[in-house]
Amino acid sequence: PHMESAVSITALPMVSQGEAKEIAARAVSSGSVQTGDAQLHFYPSESPRRVWQVMVWPDQVSAAWEVLLDADSGELIFLINRVRYGPGKG
Repeated sequence: PHMESAVSITALPMVSQGEAKEIAARAVSSGSVQTGDAQLHFYPSESPRRVWQVMVWPDQVSAAWEVLLDADSGELIFLINRVRYGPGKG
């Protein structure tokens, strides 16, 4: 139910899609990277936040980083490498 307030957010985010990709790239590596499109979502925190979700692939290592950034402040919210090493269990 707390996500209902997210529907009323209509203004454009302060951080542009291009800026989100740049911030995400810097959060992952100081070297060269490839980025996917930044996608705008709502993050279900106590007070819902708009976030940019960006996938980042460093050129020099086998990794696929999912990055979530606050779409208004550019604050890093979440960063995880989605590449799994070795066989899964179960």
